[in-house]
Amino acid sequence: MTRVILTLTLTLSIFLTLSLHSFAEDNQLIINVNDTNITEDEIISVGVKVNNIKDIYGIDMTLKYNNQYLEPLDNGFDLNPSLDSNKYFIAINTIDKEKGLIRFMATSLGENNFDIDDNILNIRFKTNKTGKTTLSFDKALLLKKDITNIQFNYVDKEVNIVNKSNENSSDSSSKSQNSSSDRSDNNISKYNDIYIETIKATINGEYVDNITVKEIDIHKYEVSPLIPVSNVIYLARNDDIVSNLDNNNILDIIIKYKEIPEIEEEKLAVYWLNEDENRWIYIEEGIDRDSNTINIKLKPLTKFAIFQSPYIIDFNDMDKHWSNDYVKPLLAMGIINGYEDHSFRPNSNITRGEFSKIIIEALNISSNEINNNETFSDSNDMPLWAKNYIALANENNIISGYEDGTVKPNNIMTRSEMSTALSKILPKSQIETDFKFDDQDEIPDWALDGIRICIENGILNGYDDNTIRPNAYVTRGETCKMVYMLLKKIEKY
Repeated sequence: MTRVILTLTLTLSIFLTLSLHSFAEDNQLIINVNDTNITEDEIISVGVKVNNIKDIYGIDMTLKYNNQYLEPLDNGFDLNPSLDSNKYFIAINTIDKEKGLIRFMATSLGENNFDIDDNILNIRFKTNKTGKTTLSFDKALLLKKDITNIQFNYVDKEVNIVNKSNENSSDSSSKSQNSSSDRSDNNISKYNDIYIETIKATINGEYVDNITVKEIDIHKYEVSPLIPVSNVIYLARNDDIVSNLDNNNILDIIIKYKEIPEIEEEKLAVYWLNEDENRWIYIEEGIDRDSNTINIKLKPLTKFAIFQSPYIIDFNDMDKHWSNDYVKPLLAMGIINGYEDHSFRPNSNITRGEFSKIIIEALNISSNEINNNETFSDSNDMPLWAKNYIALANENNIISGYEDGTVKPNNIMTRSEMSTALSKILPKSQIETDFKFDDQDEIPDWALDGIRICIENGILNGYDDNTIRPNAYVTRGETCKMVYMLLKKIEKY
């Protein structure tokens, strides 16, 4: 039996890397719910059904649900009775309540195919709170006996959980209004968890009247580990109104939201979507929690959303530290972390390995695949977590080794070393800037160009006593400032 499980898992997993697309309209894998208008604290049944798809030999799917709204019952996973026969083999049947994922994998045995007209499986959930939430396919794969993919559409399901006292109060007109994706009156209804009352935009203090507020289902985007509390929002021109509004204008966007008890307000944060890099970029603090108001600056058409961010942490040693404004943005994007005792330690030094991790994360260089190229003679001295980051930093010409073939990952970085590394990411100016520091004679020859480039681009500054201290160790706070200024300069933030 173990051998069968292993073979099936490997075979199906090979194909899980394929993206899901829309294919023949009638071929569908469907999530259905016994009732899409339900009340809180109710038990509902969610089924998965195959429609108009034949010759299925293997199936592997993962359902995604919001565990704030829905809680699967411990004994709530029911397979179609046909699957209990010896014609089929169930390899995986699991519920991950923490991540909100349900995994199901099965294959036919012998010459049989899945020929089930009813739901393949049913999952019973308890509804926890009111609001709209979507059950969706995180991954789905159907295979023929020859291990080729079956092309199909997949159909997600939105459910509306209402307060018991309001169960019969909603009318068709309100449903029609709330389902609209355009809000030309700038009023926003309930998205996911947070109720946005109004969104207004101004340019130079003057309200813009020809703005249409548009929304996109947040589930269409990868946001983990951020927890969405709104859909994706963007502001566009209302072409029905004649105006000189340009899409290059910077809009001052004012959002008024209603306080929701279930939301951790101290973790609320707004991010905009860099669509070129498919990356959510933190918008620096503009939330007034006393007045439930959010103020941000964006261009029209820029997509943004409101999240509860697990990265927002109130460190016990950062409240009055000079580097706080540089640490917070990097922290909010998962570029740098604090310590388990809720400290950040901004005055501690940083190693070459730690810097490699920070800069690779900051530049959004893919770090999923471990690079096993043992480039340096001291690779065995590298912390396991740092190996891939150092290899990537080296491949991207950010970090170099020493003449003896080592990279010295545990050595603390100096200002000269960090300036040299960051300067390789910046365009080199044709005009060399003269600078005069009292200790500039201490700058190593190999670091002179790097320090000059960083000074020219506002990445590095001297001290009040007119020193540059090229051989001083860099602190965590100073590193955050230099990396933050770099991202601003190359327009990656």
